[in-house]
Amino acid sequence: MAAPFQGVGVALVTLFDDHGDVLVDATAEHARSLVDLGMRHVLVCGSTGEAGSLTPDERVALIGAVRRSLPRG
Repeated sequence: MAAPFQGVGVALVTLFDDHGDVLVDATAEHARSLVDLGMRHVLVCGSTGEAGSLTPDERVALIGAVRRSLPRG
């Protein structure tokens, strides 16, 4: 059985503006740039501490935007 994850992954930081609002598109662009640089996996809302301060809608928006920004596969 193949390993479910291979290669290097990174915990993705969530970007915020000066007012504390989530920068969904900028965070997705950052995820794409990390993948373009060789990351195989990005963990969204998972380990850098901000997930607890995000609303469920913000988490859904971030995950959706990041998924759309990355190549399939």
